[in-house]
Amino acid sequence: MKFSPDFLRAPMKRFLHVDPDSAFCMELTQALQSDKFKSARVAAFEDAARLLESEDFFCVVVDTATSDRFWPEGISVLRKVRHNLPVILTTGENVAQTERRARLENVTFYYVKGFEKDELLEAIRDTFKLERKGRDMAEPQKRILVIDDDPDFQEALRMILINAGYDVSHAYSKKEGTELLAKVAPDLVVLDIMMETASAGFHFLYETLGPGGKQKPHIPVLAVTSISRKTGFRFSPEADEDFFPADDCLQKPVKPEELLDRIAKLLGQQDTGGLTSAAQQ
Repeated sequence: MKFSPDFLRAPMKRFLHVDPDSAFCMELTQALQSDKFKSARVAAFEDAARLLESEDFFCVVVDTATSDRFWPEGISVLRKVRHNLPVILTTGENVAQTERRARLENVTFYYVKGFEKDELLEAIRDTFKLERKGRDMAEPQKRILVIDDDPDFQEALRMILINAGYDVSHAYSKKEGTELLAKVAPDLVVLDIMMETASAGFHFLYETLGPGGKQKPHIPVLAVTSISRKTGFRFSPEADEDFFPADDCLQKPVKPEELLDRIAKLLGQQDTGGLTSAAQQ
Protein backbone atom coordinates (compact mmCIF):
# COMPACT_ATOMS: atom_id res chain seq x y z
CA MET A 1 0.00 0.00 0.00
CA LYS A 2 1.38 3.43 -0.96
CA PHE A 3 0.81 6.60 1.05
CA SER A 4 1.09 10.24 0.09
CA PRO A 5 3.68 12.35 2.01
CA ASP A 6 0.93 14.16 3.93
CA PHE A 7 -0.68 10.88 4.94
CA LEU A 8 2.65 9.45 6.05
CA ARG A 9 3.03 12.35 8.45
CA ALA A 10 -0.46 11.86 9.86
CA PRO A 11 -1.47 8.19 10.11
CA MET A 12 -5.09 7.52 10.97
CA LYS A 13 -5.84 6.76 14.61
CA ARG A 14 -7.58 3.56 13.63
CA PHE A 15 -6.75 0.00 14.61
CA LEU A 16 -8.07 -3.33 13.40
CA HIS A 17 -9.50 -5.77 15.94
CA VAL A 18 -9.53 -9.49 15.04
CA ASP A 19 -11.60 -11.11 17.78
CA PRO A 20 -14.86 -13.10 17.93
CA ASP A 21 -15.68 -11.36 21.25
CA SER A 22 -17.63 -8.31 20.08
CA ALA A 23 -18.35 -7.13 23.64
CA PHE A 24 -14.64 -6.90 24.50
CA CYS A 25 -13.95 -5.01 21.27
CA MET A 26 -16.71 -2.53 22.03
CA GLU A 27 -15.40 -1.95 25.56
CA LEU A 28 -11.90 -1.35 24.23
CA THR A 29 -13.05 1.10 21.57
CA GLN A 30 -15.19 3.01 24.05
CA ALA A 31 -12.28 3.29 26.48
CA LEU A 32 -10.20 4.93 23.72
CA GLN A 33 -12.87 7.34 22.47
CA SER A 34 -11.46 10.23 24.49
CA ASP A 35 -8.20 9.80 22.54
CA LYS A 36 -10.17 9.89 19.28
CA PHE A 37 -9.18 6.34 18.31
CA LYS A 38 -11.47 4.34 16.07
CA SER A 39 -11.53 0.64 15.28
CA ALA A 40 -12.92 -1.92 12.90
CA ARG A 41 -13.71 -5.46 14.07
CA VAL A 42 -13.71 -8.75 12.19
CA ALA A 43 -13.95 -12.28 13.53
CA ALA A 44 -11.64 -13.99 11.02
CA PHE A 45 -8.10 -13.50 9.73
CA GLU A 46 -9.16 -13.77 6.08
CA ASP A 47 -11.56 -10.84 6.54
CA ALA A 48 -8.83 -8.89 8.31
CA ALA A 49 -6.41 -9.45 5.42
CA ARG A 50 -8.97 -8.14 2.92
CA LEU A 51 -9.50 -5.02 5.02
CA LEU A 52 -5.76 -4.39 5.27
CA GLU A 53 -5.49 -4.49 1.48
CA SER A 54 -7.93 -1.59 1.07
CA GLU A 55 -7.84 0.40 4.33
CA ASP A 56 -5.18 1.82 6.63
CA PHE A 57 -4.71 0.78 10.27
CA PHE A 58 -1.77 1.65 12.51
CA CYS A 59 -1.90 -1.76 14.24
CA VAL A 60 -3.97 -4.90 14.65
CA VAL A 61 -5.22 -6.37 17.93
CA VAL A 62 -5.46 -10.16 17.55
CA ASP A 63 -7.10 -12.59 19.96
CA THR A 64 -5.90 -16.17 20.23
CA ALA A 65 -9.52 -17.41 20.12
CA THR A 66 -9.91 -16.34 16.47
CA SER A 67 -10.91 -19.67 15.01
CA ASP A 68 -10.46 -19.62 11.23
CA ARG A 69 -6.68 -20.14 11.63
CA PHE A 70 -4.21 -20.93 14.40
CA TRP A 71 -3.28 -17.41 15.52
CA PRO A 72 0.44 -17.50 14.50
CA GLU A 73 -0.62 -18.57 11.00
CA GLY A 74 -3.21 -15.78 10.99
CA ILE A 75 -0.58 -13.19 11.91
CA SER A 76 1.57 -14.44 9.02
CA VAL A 77 -1.36 -13.92 6.65
CA LEU A 78 -1.76 -10.34 7.84
CA ARG A 79 1.95 -9.61 7.56
CA LYS A 80 1.94 -10.77 3.96
CA VAL A 81 -0.29 -7.76 3.34
CA ARG A 82 1.71 -5.40 5.57
CA HIS A 83 5.15 -6.71 6.44
CA ASN A 84 5.88 -4.42 9.41
CA LEU A 85 2.38 -4.51 10.85
CA PRO A 86 2.45 -4.01 14.65
CA VAL A 87 0.47 -6.77 16.37
CA ILE A 88 -0.97 -6.69 19.89
CA LEU A 89 -1.99 -10.16 21.10
CA THR A 90 -4.81 -10.82 23.57
CA THR A 91 -5.77 -14.13 25.15
CA GLY A 92 -8.34 -15.42 27.60
CA GLU A 93 -5.84 -17.49 29.59
CA ASN A 94 -2.19 -16.91 30.43
CA VAL A 95 -0.41 -20.03 29.15
CA ALA A 96 3.40 -20.19 29.13
CA GLN A 97 3.43 -21.77 25.68
CA THR A 98 1.29 -18.93 24.25
CA GLU A 99 3.52 -16.28 25.80
CA ARG A 100 6.61 -17.98 24.44
CA ARG A 101 5.13 -18.20 20.94
CA ALA A 102 4.11 -14.54 21.16
CA ARG A 103 7.78 -13.64 21.60
CA LEU A 104 8.72 -15.64 18.53
CA GLU A 105 6.01 -13.90 16.51
CA ASN A 106 7.43 -10.53 17.62
CA VAL A 107 4.13 -9.17 18.93
CA THR A 108 4.23 -5.64 20.27
CA PHE A 109 2.29 -6.41 23.47
CA TYR A 110 0.80 -9.49 25.15
CA TYR A 111 -2.38 -9.01 27.21
CA VAL A 112 -4.43 -11.47 29.26
CA LYS A 113 -8.14 -10.67 29.33
CA GLY A 114 -9.52 -10.20 32.81
CA PHE A 115 -6.57 -8.09 33.92
CA GLU A 116 -6.84 -4.30 34.18
CA LYS A 117 -7.15 -2.77 30.72
CA ASP A 118 -4.94 0.24 31.48
CA GLU A 119 -1.76 -1.45 30.22
CA LEU A 120 -3.50 -2.60 27.04
CA LEU A 121 -4.85 0.89 26.39
CA GLU A 122 -1.40 2.39 26.94
CA ALA A 123 0.14 -0.19 24.59
CA ILE A 124 -2.28 0.85 21.83
CA ARG A 125 -1.46 4.53 22.40
CA ASP A 126 2.29 3.83 22.39
CA THR A 127 2.00 1.73 19.23
CA PHE A 128 0.29 4.62 17.45
CA LYS A 129 3.06 7.02 18.52
CA LEU A 130 5.77 4.64 17.28
CA GLU A 131 3.96 4.00 14.00
CA ARG A 132 3.65 7.73 13.41
CA LYS A 133 7.32 8.20 14.19
CA GLY A 134 8.28 5.35 11.87
CA ARG A 135 6.28 6.82 8.98
CA ASP A 136 8.02 10.17 9.47
CA MET A 137 11.48 8.62 9.12
CA ALA A 138 13.24 9.39 5.84
CA GLU A 139 14.95 6.01 5.81
CA PRO A 140 13.39 2.58 6.37
CA GLN A 141 13.83 1.25 9.89
CA LYS A 142 16.80 -0.99 10.44
CA ARG A 143 15.87 -4.31 12.05
CA ILE A 144 17.81 -5.50 15.07
CA LEU A 145 17.49 -8.98 16.55
CA VAL A 146 18.39 -9.14 20.27
CA ILE A 147 19.27 -12.63 21.54
CA ASP A 148 19.54 -12.68 25.33
CA ASP A 149 17.95 -14.83 28.06
CA ASP A 150 17.55 -11.93 30.53
CA PRO A 151 14.03 -10.43 30.20
CA ASP A 152 14.99 -7.28 32.13
CA PHE A 153 17.96 -6.62 29.85
CA GLN A 154 15.78 -7.31 26.82
CA GLU A 155 13.20 -4.77 27.98
CA ALA A 156 15.88 -2.13 28.66
CA LEU A 157 17.37 -2.65 25.19
CA ARG A 158 13.95 -2.61 23.58
CA MET A 159 13.22 0.88 24.90
CA ILE A 160 16.66 2.20 23.94
CA LEU A 161 16.50 0.80 20.41
CA ILE A 162 12.87 1.70 19.70
CA ASN A 163 13.45 5.26 20.90
CA ALA A 164 16.42 5.40 18.53
CA GLY A 165 14.17 4.45 15.61
CA TYR A 166 15.03 0.77 15.21
CA ASP A 167 12.66 -2.15 14.63
CA VAL A 168 13.41 -4.73 17.34
CA SER A 169 12.84 -8.48 17.54
CA HIS A 170 13.59 -10.60 20.62
CA ALA A 171 14.85 -14.14 21.14
CA TYR A 172 15.58 -15.66 24.54
CA SER A 173 17.74 -18.65 23.59
CA LYS A 174 20.06 -19.95 20.88
CA LYS A 175 17.19 -21.94 19.34
CA GLU A 176 14.80 -18.98 19.27
CA GLY A 177 17.58 -16.80 17.85
CA THR A 178 18.21 -19.23 15.02
CA GLU A 179 14.49 -19.38 14.17
CA LEU A 180 14.02 -15.62 14.21
CA LEU A 181 17.19 -14.97 12.23
CA ALA A 182 15.60 -16.70 9.25
CA LYS A 183 12.16 -15.20 9.86
CA VAL A 184 12.88 -11.47 10.35
CA ALA A 185 16.12 -11.07 8.29
CA PRO A 186 17.68 -8.51 10.67
CA ASP A 187 20.24 -5.90 9.66
CA LEU A 188 22.18 -6.54 12.88
CA VAL A 189 22.21 -9.01 15.78
CA VAL A 190 22.86 -8.08 19.43
CA LEU A 191 23.99 -11.33 21.05
CA ASP A 192 24.53 -12.53 24.63
CA ILE A 193 27.07 -15.32 25.09
CA MET A 194 26.00 -17.02 28.34
CA MET A 195 22.38 -18.09 27.96
CA GLU A 196 20.89 -21.57 28.44
CA THR A 197 24.51 -22.76 28.49
CA ALA A 198 27.71 -20.84 29.14
CA SER A 199 28.70 -21.19 25.48
CA ALA A 200 25.32 -20.89 23.72
CA GLY A 201 26.27 -17.59 22.09
CA PHE A 202 29.55 -19.04 20.78
CA HIS A 203 27.68 -21.95 19.20
CA PHE A 204 25.12 -19.60 17.65
CA LEU A 205 27.91 -17.54 16.10
CA TYR A 206 29.85 -20.51 14.79
CA GLU A 207 26.88 -22.44 13.42
CA THR A 208 24.93 -19.55 11.93
CA LEU A 209 27.02 -16.46 11.27
CA GLY A 210 30.62 -17.63 11.42
CA PRO A 211 32.89 -18.94 8.65
CA GLY A 212 31.05 -21.73 6.89
CA GLY A 213 27.83 -20.82 8.69
CA LYS A 214 24.39 -21.08 7.12
CA GLN A 215 23.58 -17.36 7.08
CA LYS A 216 24.45 -15.54 3.85
CA PRO A 217 25.09 -12.68 3.29
CA HIS A 218 26.93 -11.63 6.40
CA ILE A 219 24.94 -9.95 9.19
CA PRO A 220 26.88 -7.77 11.67
CA VAL A 221 26.94 -9.08 15.23
CA LEU A 222 27.46 -7.01 18.37
CA ALA A 223 28.17 -9.29 21.33
CA VAL A 224 26.98 -7.80 24.63
CA THR A 225 28.00 -10.03 27.51
CA SER A 226 29.16 -10.29 31.11
CA ILE A 227 31.28 -13.38 30.50
CA SER A 228 34.58 -11.59 31.26
CA ARG A 229 33.28 -10.28 34.58
CA LYS A 230 31.81 -13.64 35.58
CA THR A 231 34.60 -15.94 34.41
CA GLY A 232 37.69 -13.77 34.00
CA PHE A 233 37.96 -15.02 30.41
CA ARG A 234 38.80 -12.14 28.07
CA PHE A 235 38.43 -12.25 24.31
CA SER A 236 37.95 -9.91 21.36
CA PRO A 237 36.73 -10.25 17.77
CA GLU A 238 40.16 -9.16 16.54
CA ALA A 239 42.25 -11.65 18.51
CA ASP A 240 39.82 -14.56 18.63
CA GLU A 241 37.96 -14.40 15.33
CA ASP A 242 38.32 -18.12 14.62
CA PHE A 243 35.99 -19.15 17.46
CA PHE A 244 34.35 -15.76 18.11
CA PRO A 245 33.32 -14.32 14.72
CA ALA A 246 31.46 -11.30 16.13
CA ASP A 247 32.06 -7.88 14.60
CA ASP A 248 32.26 -6.03 17.91
CA CYS A 249 31.89 -6.70 21.63
CA LEU A 250 30.65 -4.76 24.66
CA GLN A 251 30.81 -5.80 28.29
CA LYS A 252 27.71 -5.55 30.49
CA PRO A 253 26.56 -3.27 31.93
CA VAL A 254 26.46 -1.11 28.82
CA LYS A 255 25.97 2.62 28.44
CA PRO A 256 23.12 3.46 26.03
CA GLU A 257 25.16 6.02 24.12
CA GLU A 258 28.05 3.59 23.60
CA LEU A 259 25.69 0.81 22.56
CA LEU A 260 24.01 3.03 19.96
CA ASP A 261 27.34 4.33 18.70
CA ARG A 262 28.65 0.78 18.13
CA ILE A 263 25.41 -0.24 16.42
CA ALA A 264 25.46 2.81 14.15
CA LYS A 265 29.04 2.07 13.11
CA LEU A 266 28.26 -1.56 12.32
CA LEU A 267 25.27 -0.47 10.25
CA GLY A 268 27.30 2.15 8.42
CA GLN A 269 25.31 5.05 9.84
CA GLN A 270 27.62 8.03 10.01
CA ASP A 271 25.49 10.49 11.95
CA THR A 272 24.85 9.04 15.42
CA GLY A 273 24.08 12.26 17.25
CA GLY A 274 20.31 11.86 16.99
CA LEU A 275 20.48 8.27 18.16
CA THR A 276 22.47 9.14 21.26
CA SER A 277 20.19 11.95 22.32
CA ALA A 278 17.12 9.74 21.84
CA ALA A 279 18.50 7.20 24.27
CA GLN A 280 19.18 9.84 26.85
CA GLN A 281 15.62 11.16 26.89
